[in-house]
Amino acid sequence: MGSYRLLQLRLKNYRSFREAVVEFPPSGLTLIRGSNLDTGGSSGAGKSSVPVAIALALGFCPFSSKDQRSWGATAPMSVQLDFEADGGVWTVARGDKTWLKPPEGETITSAAAVEAKLGQLFGVSPEVLGALTYRQQQSRGLFLRRTDSEKKEFLGEVLDLVRFETAIDASKVEQKQLEATAGMATLKVQQLEAQLRSLPAGEATLVDTWSLETALLAVEGRPGDIATEIVGVETQIGGLEVELAGAQGSQKCLFELKLRAAKELLCTNQARLAGFEPVVDLIKLNKLNADHAEAGRRLSKAASDDDNRRQTVQGGRQSLEARLAALRHLNRNIAALEAAQALKKGQIESLRASRCPTCEQTWVAEGQKLLDWELEAEKLGNEIQNSRAAQQQIPVLEAELQALVWAPDPRLQRLQELVAQLKADARAESEQLGSLEKEQRRSLSEEVQRAQAALTQIQLEESQAVAFAGVDIQAKLGILRQQLQRLQADKLAAVEAESKARLALKVSLVENQARQAEAERRLRQRTELSLGLETAQGEVVAATTRLCAEQDFEFMIGYKGFLGVIFDEVLAEIQEEANTILASVANTAHVVLNFTSEAVTLKGVVRKEIRPVVTVGGFTAHIGSGLSGGMMTSVDLAVDLAVATVVSRRTNSWPAWMIFDEAFEGLDPVSKETAMEMLTRYSSSRLVLVVDHASELKELFAQSIFIDYKNGVSSIRG
Repeated sequence: MGSYRLLQLRLKNYRSFREAVVEFPPSGLTLIRGSNLDTGGSSGAGKSSVPVAIALALGFCPFSSKDQRSWGATAPMSVQLDFEADGGVWTVARGDKTWLKPPEGETITSAAAVEAKLGQLFGVSPEVLGALTYRQQQSRGLFLRRTDSEKKEFLGEVLDLVRFETAIDASKVEQKQLEATAGMATLKVQQLEAQLRSLPAGEATLVDTWSLETALLAVEGRPGDIATEIVGVETQIGGLEVELAGAQGSQKCLFELKLRAAKELLCTNQARLAGFEPVVDLIKLNKLNADHAEAGRRLSKAASDDDNRRQTVQGGRQSLEARLAALRHLNRNIAALEAAQALKKGQIESLRASRCPTCEQTWVAEGQKLLDWELEAEKLGNEIQNSRAAQQQIPVLEAELQALVWAPDPRLQRLQELVAQLKADARAESEQLGSLEKEQRRSLSEEVQRAQAALTQIQLEESQAVAFAGVDIQAKLGILRQQLQRLQADKLAAVEAESKARLALKVSLVENQARQAEAERRLRQRTELSLGLETAQGEVVAATTRLCAEQDFEFMIGYKGFLGVIFDEVLAEIQEEANTILASVANTAHVVLNFTSEAVTLKGVVRKEIRPVVTVGGFTAHIGSGLSGGMMTSVDLAVDLAVATVVSRRTNSWPAWMIFDEAFEGLDPVSKETAMEMLTRYSSSRLVLVVDHASELKELFAQSIFIDYKNGVSSIRG
């Protein structure tokens, strides 16, 4: 175990890739970007295929490998990953074949051996390696978003603490068994003592067997004589059976070649049907679908342009109508303005005509009023001129308004008809290809049925030929078998008579043996009960001693002993690493994370459960409601990075990469920039691959991997 680094990924007939090679830098924050040249966007370009292929190669892919083959490809799918481990370059391959090539020595080709060797190299299971290095889409938090029991189980698995908990559980089970054993042994002691007290003593009385031995001598030997006759008949039957088997075997040989050929033909047709792949040409259908998509795009563009033109015309008409309304308002006030001007001029003339009778000069007191009236008269004159000028502009603006008219673009109708026609053509082509595939499958099924019928007919003919072979031999066998049955019946009768005589004698002998054995049994039973009592008493002592030892083991290894200490140490390390990361970025510098572990007893089983607590600006807050969405994302990421570091340090397994597959989609720019800042610090000694649509943060990445998608095929941009 040690540090491991990704080097190169080679793809062939994998998802949207036909053939591609991806070179990985040794470290740094790396962006995987995509460009869908068919749609003009970035979705569907094949960006996520790179991390999924890495997961497939290393054995923790969430998808089935058979579902990742390129559409329409006839050649097998292959994913090969070069990585550095154990001081050398290893290559693992998945797809049609699974193998692992070491730096030196023979290639490992067994799937089970490949998985075992990868686990040995990385020091953790594939599932744990995936949890530490791979964030799937819409999966932002590995550790905090787990339940308390899931946090415990995760740390227990990656740090190999499960074996201690298993040992404790086994000890508890053993304690219950030992308690039951001690109880049963105590009960057994009581039962044995009672049996010893109740066991009686006695002597045997034997039965006379002389008359029974005389009756047995009279029938003894008759079954052997009949058995000799049976052997002679069985010898004749055996010879005829050999002769009959030869006749039937000759008939079977005649049909053997026919049966073999019929079975081979049936197996060949069945294999062709099972591995059926339609022979169809998808070029035309793909072309129609591409043309339909292009026509749809042009229709959308033309509709958008036509709508923009309509909005422009409407805006111009609204502006002209507003100007016309203002000019008409001025035109309506001309008569009133002229009347007001005439009245004001009369007032001015009247005031000028008013003079002092002594000096015949204008009244000084009226001088200012005369000046004000003259200014008002001049203002009214200006307004009358403006209104008459407006009268002249009204016809011009009305003509402009009448000329400014919007009409829909006739090309829209033609494009809509083209899109509908292309869609109908693609549907018709798809239906035609489906009909061709059904016809090919039906033809293969008919060939299988014909081969099956031919095989059945040959088997029937063979059965009939074998049945009629050696009819005369079968007749002789029938007579001899009837004779054999009679002899066997006579033998059974003789054996029965002999058996009855023997049985009567045996019953008496057994009775005598039983009476003798009963006396001996009582003696042995008393001896055995005494020995059993001593053994049961020893079992009580042994079970009690072992029970005390198991209780001591549970106390020392359990959550009051070793496990509790190591669990708290791991949580303290994760907490310290996470808080160091949080303190290094702006939006979480005032956030402090603390982990507490509690021993919880559920159904008699003690487990450590993890309780995360955050302090924001010196105040304790609930980790769910006390943090904003962006802060929660930062805390999630910091904890995941801390868990990965602590687990690597504890297991001495250092994967020098981490993958985030669109894990930050939907975040605001500030939250996403904070996440990237954390990853930039984390990527100083390892490779961090980020699959993302956003381009506004591309300056934060040390390097990029570009993927282009065109006409259904993805490729790595050189």
